[in-house]
Amino acid sequence: MSPFSTANRPLFRFRSALNYLYAQRLTNRKKLKLTPPQIIEKEGKKEFVVLPYKDYQAIEELLEDYMDLLDLREAKQTQKNQPSINLFKVILDITNAKIPE
Repeated sequence: MSPFSTANRPLFRFRSALNYLYAQRLTNRKKLKLTPPQIIEKEGKKEFVVLPYKDYQAIEELLEDYMDLLDLREAKQTQKNQPSINLFKVILDITNAKIPE
């Protein structure tokens, strides 16, 4: 099974997502500057994280991009050995044009 399978989506590795976010942060045109989150403890254990909504939206957008990337990789993998069609031929078929001689 492909590591990019949608069956693994709910269980995708958090560390990979964090690595992706870090890489995105480094390469993104608009640098992601997150405010340090507030961590709330319950019975001495870290229980909740509070962060500004703007930061949440930025993280959510990056995670969506990451999931799109996984979907793209999976699609490319499944189509790897499929025959391809020349774009010029597709355009001719759609427009009912004849091949110029």
